[in-house]
Amino acid sequence: MSATLGETALAILMDRERTSIDAAIAAPYPAIRCGSSDRALPQASSRTIDVVVETLDQAVSRARTAATNGQSVLWIRSTVSDAVTDFRSFEASGIKSLLHHSRYAVEDRTWLDQQLLSIFGLNGHRGGVIAATTQTAEQSLDIDADLLITDACPADVLLQRLGRLHRHRLGTRPTAVLIDPGPLDHYLLPKGKVVGRKGQGWPWVYNNLLSVRATLDWLKSGRSISVPGDCRSLVERATHADYLRQMAANLGGSWTDLWRDLFDGAAMKAQLAEASLIDWRRPYREALVNEWLPTRLGEGTVTVAVKNLVSPFTGQKIEALPIPGRWLRGVVLAEEPINSVGGGG
Repeated sequence: MSATLGETALAILMDRERTSIDAAIAAPYPAIRCGSSDRALPQASSRTIDVVVETLDQAVSRARTAATNGQSVLWIRSTVSDAVTDFRSFEASGIKSLLHHSRYAVEDRTWLDQQLLSIFGLNGHRGGVIAATTQTAEQSLDIDADLLITDACPADVLLQRLGRLHRHRLGTRPTAVLIDPGPLDHYLLPKGKVVGRKGQGWPWVYNNLLSVRATLDWLKSGRSISVPGDCRSLVERATHADYLRQMAANLGGSWTDLWRDLFDGAAMKAQLAEASLIDWRRPYREALVNEWLPTRLGEGTVTVAVKNLVSPFTGQKIEALPIPGRWLRGVVLAEEPINSVGGGG
């Protein structure tokens, strides 16, 4: 039933052949999907969202104006570094600001969750504020922004983020802003290598620029987004393997290389996952796992125990900190880490 589950992933989950993109778009939504038939469900409600594409400077100006006028703004960047930079800029300009991302200690993250909910929650006390966040604000938290401004991202991710805009308000037609990354060719090097740029570090997170391009093409055509009416069309154009392969072929050059790299990378990750499966039919002593295996794809973090640290927010003792995996490359730890998990914003 998920609006963000495309046909390519669904066919794999259901162990069947992938249908064409036209057939995938024509599939009912919302629906219960099982076997060879779909059972459409009645639509409880629908809403239309105007999504505009603006430069980073224009988006910053809009956010500051909205906060000055008493609106609660949810500002989502795809990397921690970009979120921190923007938070400091907003704070320095005298605007009430909040920073929220995954690298805080559990104690501080819990406190920050409550701060977001106290403002953006169902019974929150709204006011002029900009919450500079990463992907941590797009899931799990029941928050409702007056204005949403987000980095460029694939359509399935965008729909998830739009769910945090006017979430509890019926009959409204809100506006969301997507930060224009500029020509996507600037992020694409020969052989399909994807790189970020200053202030636009998101390609490190969503390196499938084909998906991002398909989403931008939709938005730049001036069309609004109707939920759930446009969900299937948006998601399939951003995730359907055949559609993206044809797009890459039409663009040529490094875009074709990118498609091949994404396809080969997905196949390699699938093989790695299969090789790491535990055979539960065998005795436990014969199925020991002797290395850290992530539970989801991503760079991953390692939770490391710390001493003599206290929360700058609550003054409480901090027991451990999540450290990005890349910061620990080549480091020999004296003891095993507390935990190892997949990547996150």
